[in-house]
Formats: sequence, C-alpha cells, structure tokens
Amino acid sequence: MARETWVFINSFAGWVEALGTIGAVIVSLYLSTRDRRQSLRVTCTRSVVLAPGAAWAQGTECVWAEVTNSGRRQVTVTHLYWRLPFRKWSGLWLPPRDEWSSELPVTLTDGQSARWLITGEQFANATCPAFAPLSTGALWRFRLRSLRLCVMPSTGSTASGRPDRAVRVLIADAARRL
Repeated sequence: MARETWVFINSFAGWVEALGTIGAVIVSLYLSTRDRRQSLRVTCTRSVVLAPGAAWAQGTECVWAEVTNSGRRQVTVTHLYWRLPFRKWSGLWLPPRDEWSSELPVTLTDGQSARWLITGEQFANATCPAFAPLSTGALWRFRLRSLRLCVMPSTGSTASGRPDRAVRVLIADAARRL
C-alpha cells in the first residue's frame, strides 16, 4: 500500500478514540446514577382466595393489587389511583383497611412489596361506578384497555401498571350494569 493510503487510514484513529471516550463517559454516568433511581413494579390481578380445605367453588373472588420496589432506593407510596392515558381522567382508589391490605402510606425498601386485596363484589360496587364513562361511546374497548393503576410515591415519578384482562372484564361488566 502507498504511504498516502496509510496516512488516510490513520487519520480516523483520533475520531475512534474520541468516540470511545464519549461512550465511556456515558456508561460511567449511567452506572453512577442507576442506584438513585426509584423502580416500582405495579400489578393488578383477579384471583380466588380459598380457605384451608375449601373447594374451588367455595372461594372468594378478589382483586389483588401489588406494588414491588425493584430498585435499591427506599420509596414511600402515598396513594393509588386509576388513570386513562389519553384522557384527562383519573380516579383515586382508596383500598380497604383490613388485615389483608397494607396501610397507606407504606415505605418499601429493596425487594419489599405492598399488597391490597378487595373482594370482587366490593370492587364492583364501590370502585366500578367511577368507570361508567368508560363503557360508553365507540372507543370503550380501547379506553378500557389503556386503563392503568398508578402509584404515587412521596418523591419521584409515578409508576403504573395495566390491570390484567380479568380485572378489565370485571370493570366493564360492572360499568355496563349501571
């Protein structure tokens, strides 16, 4: 190869070196701030609670909401609410105060969870009337599918999770009965 070819090839070395330095700085900044971020996982499912020795038909249908802190930062959950992303609609959810539900506000450290349990009948009678506007109009299925259960921590951003299909069906049935 000619000398001019090698000079041309070596002219890219400075650029590659600069890109490598910028990449190293970005990765180090990401790793240094990763521990300070809060990370919450929100789930909402419909299940059957059975007493010991009870048959499946004797179980109580319930709606189960759970928030798990999957980050290293301590998080205090202050309240729960339902939200539609594409509309300016939200509704505060006050879970029952009983032995199966966590008290609000609740502080979660790394890996801890808070759970709220409400019977399907209580959920349909107390919570679902707020969802009556969802069951009308041409796009009610889309609105119901985009519904989110949100968790508001004392600091930081809101975390949300989509309720599973069984909870959405319960909401739709109860809202249409109104």
